[in-house]
Amino acid sequence: MRNLLISILLKLIGDEADALDEKKLKDWLWMSYEDGGFSQYYTIRKRALQNHLLLGQDQKETWVAVGQYRELKALRANIIKESQARIKRQKKAEEQREEQAGK
Repeated sequence: MRNLLISILLKLIGDEADALDEKKLKDWLWMSYEDGGFSQYYTIRKRALQNHLLLGQDQKETWVAVGQYRELKALRANIIKESQARIKRQKKAEEQREEQAGK
């Protein structure tokens, strides 16, 4: 019974994940990098989570804060990864235009 429920949930999640528009997601990650507002948000949120962890709350609240902190770091890593990829693509396109202009 448990396996049946898990397989049904995975099918439902799989359909939703396929509906994501990867280009829109990458554009949003790039805008977050380019805007600079995310850096400020990241710093403030990271400090808040670290302070929450230092307060020594109960175990459940501590693990929730740890999970939020890890998700925040993962989001930042995705933003950095997309920005580096986009900058690399822009430089490559610029080099190709220069080569074509020089011919």
